[in-house]
Amino acid sequence: MACTILTGVTELPSGHIPGSTNLAAPLCLDLETKAYLPAARLRSIFEKHGIDPSKPIITTCGTGVTAAILETALMVAGYPAGERRIYDGSWT
Repeated sequence: MACTILTGVTELPSGHIPGSTNLAAPLCLDLETKAYLPAARLRSIFEKHGIDPSKPIITTCGTGVTAAILETALMVAGYPAGERRIYDGSWT
């Protein structure tokens, strides 16, 4: 696949979009403070989920809200801005 599709729609089976990676947005947040985790921790989470910063990354979800959380986490983690996109079309 030429890009990575990162979806926050965790109630659907992994791979609902062929080749996509499901990642629950709360994994990117400190559960107590609701703040984003430090950049190094976010990079570790994305690496463990196979998110390759050298490929374009498209975040998507049911309404765009979770996709925006994941997009911001990618920004905080230092993933290249020119390689990130949000698909804001709704699944609902």
